[in-house]
Amino acid sequence: MTYYGTGCIFHYDDDFPMGSGKGFKESDTPNFTGSYYSHTKAIVENLIKEYPNVLTLRVRMPIVADLTYERNFITKIIKYEKVVDIPNSMTILPELLPMSVEMALRGLTGIMNFTNPGAISHNEILELYKKYIDPEFTYRNFTLEEQSKVIKAPRSNNLLDTKRVRWISGSMNVSQPCWHIFYDAASRGQPNSWLCKCKGSAKAVQRLCLGTSRLVFEFPPLATLFSIAAFNDDTCIGKMARVSLVQKSRDCCRPEGCALRQGRAL
Repeated sequence: MTYYGTGCIFHYDDDFPMGSGKGFKESDTPNFTGSYYSHTKAIVENLIKEYPNVLTLRVRMPIVADLTYERNFITKIIKYEKVVDIPNSMTILPELLPMSVEMALRGLTGIMNFTNPGAISHNEILELYKKYIDPEFTYRNFTLEEQSKVIKAPRSNNLLDTKRVRWISGSMNVSQPCWHIFYDAASRGQPNSWLCKCKGSAKAVQRLCLGTSRLVFEFPPLATLFSIAAFNDDTCIGKMARVSLVQKSRDCCRPEGCALRQGRAL
């Protein structure tokens, strides 16, 4: 059985200070009980870990490419009047969800921090939103103390250790989404023959060539998702933003739809 739990059962503290790069491991004891949600999730995780046939995946602040989906973390925070500027581990679902299916098929069990490597702050996400979606968008920050006065329960902020998920993903040969191949090609300055043959692909690669900022290298999937949302409907990658995860890989990356003539095989 695969249980999609949460990583919102930890919080930065003296042993795991914010900005230290030290992340909570799967074996660490939850230290955040500020909300009923987090407290009950920690209890459930502790109970089901005794079963030898359960895989628990700790998801955090899930992100998808569809900016109209109300449960998307991006969609949530763009509606907030103010946000806190704190780095957090997050889960890019198009990047990790297919991996969870493969793990289930392989019968993997235990607990896993199911987030992308590194951390990203609300401000960094909103700056990407401004860059790719709405240049007129504005936001304001406030402190945790100020936030506590307007929310019903405290929020978890943490960095999760991702050594295990990175080790497992490297052994699975999970196919990268088509847009990551574009990102890789653009970042290495590959020739145009790498391009998807769909209309608008040159523009797509230009958008994906985002320089050498820390954000791109530590959290490239998020930068790419914003690029996807900004593409025209007639681009191959734009179509990917509107189809399911499985259909996305099958349709956009099949030879007749999006053939890559050189480099790595899909």
